[in-house]
Amino acid sequence: VTDKDGDTATATANIGQNLTFLDDGPSISVSTAVQPVLTVDETDLTANATANFAANFTSAFGADGAGTLVYGLSVVAGASGLVDTATGQAVNIALVGNVVEGRTAVGGDLVFTLTVNTATGGATLDQIRAVVHPTTDPNEPTSLSADNLIKVTATITDKDGDSQTASVDIGKNLTFLDDGPSAVAPDYAILSNGAGSPVTFALDADHTLSNNYGADGPGTVRFAASLDTADSGLTSGGVHILYDVSPDGHTLVGTANGSTVFTVTLDPLASTYSVDMDGTIDSLTQVNFTNGSYDFYGSNKPWAGFVPTGQDSAPVNDDSRDVLFTPFGTGTSINGNANSFGVGGGSAGQNIGAGEGIRADFVQDLTGSPPATHVFDKHYLVNGASFTFGDGGSNTLLQITAKDDNATTGTDGNTVVGDGHLDSITSVTITYDGQTQLVTQVDAAAHVYTIGNPGGLTDRSYTVQFVDLGSGHYAAQITGVLDTNVSIATFTADGYNSLELLNKSGDDFDITGFGAAVQTTDPVNFHLPIEIVDGDGDIAASLIGLTLSGTGFQNHSADASGASHLYASTALAPNIIGSDYNDTLTGDGSANVFYGGAGADILNGAGGNDTLIGGPGSDTLTGGAGNDLLIGGAGADTLTGGTGADTFKLDQLELNIKDIIADYNKGEGDQIDLTALFDTALNPNINNYVQYNSTTHILSVDTSGSGNAANFVDVAQLTNSPAAGTITILYDDTTHAQHTVTI
Repeated sequence: VTDKDGDTATATANIGQNLTFLDDGPSISVSTAVQPVLTVDETDLTANATANFAANFTSAFGADGAGTLVYGLSVVAGASGLVDTATGQAVNIALVGNVVEGRTAVGGDLVFTLTVNTATGGATLDQIRAVVHPTTDPNEPTSLSADNLIKVTATITDKDGDSQTASVDIGKNLTFLDDGPSAVAPDYAILSNGAGSPVTFALDADHTLSNNYGADGPGTVRFAASLDTADSGLTSGGVHILYDVSPDGHTLVGTANGSTVFTVTLDPLASTYSVDMDGTIDSLTQVNFTNGSYDFYGSNKPWAGFVPTGQDSAPVNDDSRDVLFTPFGTGTSINGNANSFGVGGGSAGQNIGAGEGIRADFVQDLTGSPPATHVFDKHYLVNGASFTFGDGGSNTLLQITAKDDNATTGTDGNTVVGDGHLDSITSVTITYDGQTQLVTQVDAAAHVYTIGNPGGLTDRSYTVQFVDLGSGHYAAQITGVLDTNVSIATFTADGYNSLELLNKSGDDFDITGFGAAVQTTDPVNFHLPIEIVDGDGDIAASLIGLTLSGTGFQNHSADASGASHLYASTALAPNIIGSDYNDTLTGDGSANVFYGGAGADILNGAGGNDTLIGGPGSDTLTGGAGNDLLIGGAGADTLTGGTGADTFKLDQLELNIKDIIADYNKGEGDQIDLTALFDTALNPNINNYVQYNSTTHILSVDTSGSGNAANFVDVAQLTNSPAAGTITILYDDTTHAQHTVTI
């Protein structure tokens, strides 16, 4: 210190420890960036998922300068919430070195691994084994039970060794997509329509199911449980065939009045199924007289009828299957038109009132000009004729009587109607609001049935009684409301030639729809839905197609490979089952049944009403002359009907494959059969199910009936470019009643 006149004094103090230099550590925190997801798909276990988590952290080294930024993993060791499909064991997780391992709890099998690149933050998820998913959705995701079970850590260290760590939870960022099974392509079952020994067929074209189950491993193949007790839509001796499915879903039995008609058994282990015929299935051709293919003829006259379109002014003798209507009871005339008809003469006007009746005779070549006498060649046999009603508002007591014209020849040599022999009615079906009740004659008591569609119209009750008209011949009496929501079909043991509907009492009604099933000797074609189920319960749907014909088969299914096989029909063996290779099958002019089998096959029906089934592979089917049925099967097929009224059937196996229909011709009576693709409710908006593009000439289908454009799938290309409004579509509803519509 120095005073004013310059004197000084000095002292010292030690302060070295008073100088403090605070360190500058690095900083790191979790950023607001969206975390990536690692998704693996069991469809391809060789494909790993990668993602980078570096952007999920914000960091700075500070004044000390850069050191290191290292990424890592941490886990809560123990249960992950995942379950191994193959063993059913829980999957536990642990950190082994720098790898998260998921292993089965008991066996220690490695299910998945997760690694992270310590320098970049890039993570890799590798799935080795399939895991269980909770539902049957084949693309369902699943993940760990909690997000905090696995973390990505980031540790920053500056140049002088200071460090900080942050972490993000990623347990829920690991997504394991399910792998569903692939649908099987079963061989068509081609066999005789009658009792015989069991016949075995392949459940898939390559004769194995191991490559159908997928990564989840084998489950089973089964019939859907919904088939149990269902009405098949088939009959045997006029009796409805009902399905009985075993608890394991491997066996389906078709029974008629408790008697076994056929048994289909699935054997998933052998990749086969067998068909055992114990009876005969009726061969029926559906005829709808009110869908536009027939004209109503003779309104407000003593008789009327339906004749082929264009013949209402002058019916011709062309062996057509027609129907003749005459009144009975107090009715004196047939009134109305093709959309609605009844009888006149009583107090109900055009409708059918109490005491009035209408008789339907199924006749060949109806001619004549009302009111002059009607003329026809003979009766033909039908079963399951159905009437749809209208105008009924309260209960009606309806009596239905069936008659045979002549049990031996089908003709009595005169044009008198109503003089046939009584035929006992064995069953009726009542369809209301899209739901069908089958009623079988078991006694003479009256039974009440409540019919309804969940979510639809109000349920209704119908009373059914089978009444003995003498000598054990039963009529059916039905009491209930008869309006446009109701149709009734009638069955006898062996078919009938005429049907009489009598309003015994109650409200009047009219007829708004009419059809029949005509008995023939043609092959019977139907399909059975099946499911392949993988190890965790995912399902893929498929179909078994069956064609039942007469005897005389060539079976080449076991023939060896080599050059294209050439097979030809013979007089003793007109029907041919091809090999698993490229075959050419040629018909002989009779009604041939051909199944190509696997391979790219060529099927030529030549003349006759042929049934041609391509099977797996891209096949070429040509019907030739005659009314042919062409079923492409799996593969991109080319279908040419030739002359005649041909049916092009598209089935479930073709839903994602576009077939070529080369010569659709409405003028020849051609139609496209979609009955295997969807069932509709009663009176649907068919445009919600099927559409035809008149510019591209492509037919597309939405099997759900949603009408959503995104759901339509192309199923056929009509290469001869028919116009819109000329495509006849055959479909069926939930009651197995078939309908046609033009789009």
